[in-house]
Amino acid sequence: MALTKTQTNLTHNLGISALDYGAKGDGITDDTTAIQNAVNALPTGGTLYLPRGNYLITSSITILKSLVIQGEGSQVDEGTKISNITNNVSAFVVGNDSVRADRVWFRDLYILNHSQQTGSTSSITGGWGIHFRNSPFSGCDNVYVNCKSLGYGGILFGTQLEGSDGKPVQETDGSKSYLGTLNNCRINNHQKYGVRVSSAGSSWNFNRTHSSSKYTGAIGGRFESKFVHVDGGQWGGGDNNENIGIQFYAYSALYGGTVKNIRVENVADEGIFCDINGDTAAALANRCHNIIVENVGGQDFTSVTGTLVKFTSANNCYVNLPYVDDPGSWTASTAYNLDTIKRRRTGTQAGCFFKVTSAGTTGSSEPTWPPTEGGTVVDGGVTWTAVKALTVADWGSNSIDCVLNADTEVARKDCVVSTDAKRAVKNVIGVVTRTESQKITTYTNLRVVIPNGVDELPSGFLPTHNGVAWNFAHFTSLGDDQVETFTPPTTMGICRILNDDEADTYGIFSYDARTTEGEVYILAGAGAFQVWHAGTTNRALAGNYDIDDLAGHPFGGAGVALAGTTGTNLFLNVSCINNKIYIEARKGTSNVTLLIENAVYGV
Repeated sequence: MALTKTQTNLTHNLGISALDYGAKGDGITDDTTAIQNAVNALPTGGTLYLPRGNYLITSSITILKSLVIQGEGSQVDEGTKISNITNNVSAFVVGNDSVRADRVWFRDLYILNHSQQTGSTSSITGGWGIHFRNSPFSGCDNVYVNCKSLGYGGILFGTQLEGSDGKPVQETDGSKSYLGTLNNCRINNHQKYGVRVSSAGSSWNFNRTHSSSKYTGAIGGRFESKFVHVDGGQWGGGDNNENIGIQFYAYSALYGGTVKNIRVENVADEGIFCDINGDTAAALANRCHNIIVENVGGQDFTSVTGTLVKFTSANNCYVNLPYVDDPGSWTASTAYNLDTIKRRRTGTQAGCFFKVTSAGTTGSSEPTWPPTEGGTVVDGGVTWTAVKALTVADWGSNSIDCVLNADTEVARKDCVVSTDAKRAVKNVIGVVTRTESQKITTYTNLRVVIPNGVDELPSGFLPTHNGVAWNFAHFTSLGDDQVETFTPPTTMGICRILNDDEADTYGIFSYDARTTEGEVYILAGAGAFQVWHAGTTNRALAGNYDIDDLAGHPFGGAGVALAGTTGTNLFLNVSCINNKIYIEARKGTSNVTLLIENAVYGV
């Protein structure tokens, strides 16, 4: 029930009350004129107080001066409610093309917005809960805009211009709105945008705000301006394949945005949480630069199966330490309920989790998992169906020098790398074991680096995958006369060989794998290390060799011993043939580590 004028005057001293100008707040009376009259009567810098109640409006409340609109809470049924449900108008419009209204603040309000945008190109009106048209240094504290899937958008900073193709057009006059702020706000169930910044002005701060919608095609926040900073809160796509949580969109070069400390809500299979994009149809120079997404992720992995961050037409953008709940791995002889999701226990994730579509108890050994989404496998009494797993980062077309910094858990999640992405990098933060390193996802055209190293490798060695192969390999229990192969990351380089068991097989050699036979040269080596290649000429520059092993073709393939005397010369042998490095132990069982320490790229 709304307070009376007398109650308001006794309880509050906040400037003018809308009740003093005839507003009823009963949800039935049209309070538009009363609220507008109160706004017009306020001195610049004054406060309009809206006591608890439901204020029905039928046209926009226009604000053309500095002031504060102060409610009594954003609760749906107990606070100050503005009902904008009858005509296609924006509930509040701040400033216009010729009048600037700076330092306008909305506090403690619930706005029910059913309004649609009307008109086209340069004559679009309506659709928003609050429209900051020409209003710098303005914003909202504790404001909830609920569109109920009927209203177009929540809060707009800038213009509503669209081109003849119906796509949004950025404002070109940057003097109108800038330095906008949202604190502790909520926008949901909008048809198009929860928050949109179309102004050419810069510097925006949106803190502890929640914006998401289940309406098809909705975007939680669309930012077309420089230096937009989103910190804290919850943003998402409403579990809809066509939806986006946050989108940076560059009509021209766009710099310096941040998104951090965000709980990602309901991003469906084809949805994107943070889309960093550019209008390359207009010009290749229209790119996003230096956008940083940090400490964001899915608290509930089952509702985040789309893409966390996608770079398209983006330069020097970063994703730092995202987080994703892990569903846990498959276990043998375990009862699972319907819709339980697990990942494989062994092997690389490779794009899919697996959902129980027929409940029961698993078998005693891990099944062969289907490689593609929708595939099924029967596992004891359980039927598993492959479902799309979260894509942590997608390096899309025209992305250059974009980087993912991931912990050792997230490093095992899926990524996507376009063939025309340039210098895509994933840094794995933390020290990993050799076994864990093999679970890190790698892709063609993606450089993966473990800057803190692998704990069983020498200190100072930098483990790297260049999109072809890791620059190290470890062969456990390499038996006498057993041959193993390694595809090096480049066709030319310098390698170091370590035998965990015997120091006298240490060696350094160079290789050239560009020819059919390949070439290999000893650069240094202990007494029981040798390199050789087919033919009659030993290519050793230093170290030891066995001339008996130089005759004939050296290998018939993996698992075939070297030519010559077998098992008696006690050497560790290395050769290079057909773009592979071959290693044979003649020292009994050996644990051999190979390190590519210098590589020649582009040959």
